[in-house]
Amino acid sequence: MNWQKTAKQALKSKLGARLNTNVARNVILFLGDGMGVATVTAGRIYAAQKQGSQYGEESSLAFELFRHVGLSKVGLLIPFESRVIGLHWWQWQYVDSPYNR
Repeated sequence: MNWQKTAKQALKSKLGARLNTNVARNVILFLGDGMGVATVTAGRIYAAQKQGSQYGEESSLAFELFRHVGLSKVGLLIPFESRVIGLHWWQWQYVDSPYNR
């Protein structure tokens, strides 16, 4: 597989997509704990190899194919305390909600 050709095709299709200017009414936020770049890559390779692929790097996980995907890295003084991260996201959503204005 030619990686440069595949990357150029993916970039061209993303840049050619029509811009959505509508206002979102409902947003679904997937909050995953322990889903760093290395962990997701390992999961992608493992899932593809379980399906019979020789290498696995050429596949994608379901959430990687969403139209809009973002990565947020949050660090804490207390390592491995994911409850604080979830509470932080919940408070951010509640405070910034247009229904609270």
